[in-house]
Amino acid sequence: MTKWTNAADKHRVTRKSVEFVLANNDGEPTVLNDGTPALLYIAPDQTGEVIEVLTIAIPTGERLVVHAMPFRYRTPRSKR
Repeated sequence: MTKWTNAADKHRVTRKSVEFVLANNDGEPTVLNDGTPALLYIAPDQTGEVIEVLTIAIPTGERLVVHAMPFRYRTPRSKR
């Protein structure tokens, strides 16, 4: 099961899009600034838009989506 932080909805990526990316891709292991292990997903959703999703595992065995945004936000405007 997936849980969500309020911040995960900040960039208006739909939960349907995030669930699609999580279900169809393997996350890349990474570490947050505070040392928490996380998984980073950068992949297209069901519409083809590339999104970035960051999840962490929580003690209940579920994953927590802490960040989701269109990947284009990371691309300089001159290269869009």
